Amino acid sequence: MDAFMQKITETTTGSLTLKLYKGSITVTSRTSPFSLYRQDISSFESGQIYDQADAAGFIRLYGLPMRVRAML
Repeated sequence: MDAFMQKITETTTGSLTLKLYKGSITVTSRTSPFSLYRQDISSFESGQIYDQADAAGFIRLYGLPMRVRAML
């Protein structure tokens, strides 16, 4: 178990900036050399990864349970 935990947390590293206020805590910034977020591919407006036509299929698939329920 220790070896497993060691392996899966190899890329769990980075920095957080926290805001403490009246008993609450908010993450205001986070950075990591292993972050999955990439600004160059995060836009839905342009790029080669996301095609606007994909949205229609996703919306139909996501709404399928509601349509089936309405039919019943």
